[in-house]
Amino acid sequence: MRPSRYALVAAIVSATALVHAPQAQASRVASTAVGACQASLPLYDASLRKRPLGMRNEGSSHVFISCGVQWGFMVYSNDEDVVYATNQNRKPVDLTCTLVAGPFPGLAAYMPKTVTLPAYGTDSIVWTETYNPYFNVSCDVPPGVEINVVGATYTTWAAP
Repeated sequence: MRPSRYALVAAIVSATALVHAPQAQASRVASTAVGACQASLPLYDASLRKRPLGMRNEGSSHVFISCGVQWGFMVYSNDEDVVYATNQNRKPVDLTCTLVAGPFPGLAAYMPKTVTLPAYGTDSIVWTETYNPYFNVSCDVPPGVEINVVGATYTTWAAP
């Protein structure tokens, strides 16, 4: 049985497309919180100290901080999103952050995570394989805690 001409042409076109397809390229983006984050309400600004290494809650109650990391629009997949934070308290405290994956409220997924920050220590919250081309996060920051760095590891299509 002979393959049809159409099948042969389709096979050649498919092989050519695979050979000339752009290669995937892993990339990272990170920013200090002072450049990527802000208080979610003006009321919270009075409690926040914006330092070069982070945004610290110096008030006596929890504040919400919203962060967004920006990158190009050629994102194929998002492999990891991360928030680094430091506890300046004598006791461990819980930090809860919610990754908001999606460009619009009706299309967003909300993925909360909590980490216990050790006394006078730093830890991170990591979301893996979110396939989220938009990195937005909201953190409920206790007194004495600062958000230091937010970032992501993602894969892009390399330019041909």
